[in-house]
Amino acid sequence: MSIIKKKEDYSKQELIELFLQHVGTGLPILTRKKSSILTLGCQLSDRQMDLLVELVQSHDIFDFADNSDVRSELCRLFKCDLDASIRVKNVRNVAVLFDAMAQYHLINNNWQYVMGEGRFLTSIKKDGTEKFITSSCLSSSLSRIRRNVSMTASQYAICKSIEQILREE
Repeated sequence: MSIIKKKEDYSKQELIELFLQHVGTGLPILTRKKSSILTLGCQLSDRQMDLLVELVQSHDIFDFADNSDVRSELCRLFKCDLDASIRVKNVRNVAVLFDAMAQYHLINNNWQYVMGEGRFLTSIKKDGTEKFITSSCLSSSLSRIRRNVSMTASQYAICKSIEQILREE
């Protein structure tokens, strides 16, 4: 009589139980939506949000519908609401905005990943179709700005406005 059983000697259920005893149950299965996983860690006061709305509107960063409430759209974006999708006018300006917010710790440093993974930002291609802006696109835009060493006047003003928002804590 052999003490060691062969694979064929085990039932399917016994194999599963044996596997779970030795390996464990593994990682927990995530049943949450992406929105609960994706976060920018944004905690702006009402005054800071008012200033951000002014900034976004004065520099034409996003393309909001005429009848949309800019503040509520931005709140949904910063809360990573999966139903939120905002059309971008200028990807480089968006990259500057979020990068400045991250530098001043107003949002998390992984903002590129969050925006890309959540598919929160869109733009219109030359053929008129809408496309999602990826984290790679945001990263490339930021790299182009940094490689050029100088910012446009609008990009510089965006950075200065974020500094002002930080002071309003």
